[in-house]
Amino acid sequence: MSASVGVPGSEDRFHTDNRIWHRTDTIDYVVVVQGSPILHLEDRDIALKPLDAVVQRGTMHAWSNPTEETAVLACTLVDAKPIENLRQRTS
Repeated sequence: MSASVGVPGSEDRFHTDNRIWHRTDTIDYVVVVQGSPILHLEDRDIALKPLDAVVQRGTMHAWSNPTEETAVLACTLVDAKPIENLRQRTS
C-alpha cells in the first residue's frame, strides 16, 4: 500500500507496522524539543530524548511516539539533489 503525506520529492510507503516510511530529496536537521520519539531506519531504531539532534539525507525512515507525552521536533529541511543523481555523476 502506498501513501502520500504531501512532502515534495518524497517517496512514501506503509510497511506492515503502519508507520509511514519515507525518503525526501532534502538534508533534514531535526532537534527533539520534548518527548521521546523513535527514529526508525531500515536497519535499526533509535530512541531519542530532548536535545538530541539528527541530520540525515535521503534516508528511508519513519517516526513513532511510543509514549503518551507529546513529542515536539524542530525540523529544518534543506533542498538537496537526489542521491541517485549524485551516484550517476560520480560513476
